[in-house]
Amino acid sequence: AVVSTQSTGDSHESKYCALACWVDGSIRLYSLPDFQMLQSHELGGEIVLKSILMVPFEESCYLMATLGDGSLFYSDLDPDTGKLSKKKKIALGVHSTTLQLFHAFDANHVFASSDRPTVIY
Repeated sequence: AVVSTQSTGDSHESKYCALACWVDGSIRLYSLPDFQMLQSHELGGEIVLKSILMVPFEESCYLMATLGDGSLFYSDLDPDTGKLSKKKKIALGVHSTTLQLFHAFDANHVFASSDRPTVIY
């Protein structure tokens, strides 16, 4: 499994834990500190989840997950309720992609490391 406990807002305390399960290809969102499952989303297919990240961008928050085939799944994440909406999928490359959060110029950005490196902002 792959885990993300990134803060989803101005606070430095994480309210959620996102878990990407290799066995069933699902993404699960848990509340912290009680670790109660809030939502589960099955991606399907036979490609292994490689990276998962919760990231706040300006007024919005997103949950991003990458697969071994270079695909990126992303959803809007409500930082108050933990609900996921507007699920989408795009191809970033054709090989495994890893997500890394970084902060520059007073904003959050995500570096997607793959055969086609990408910065998401």
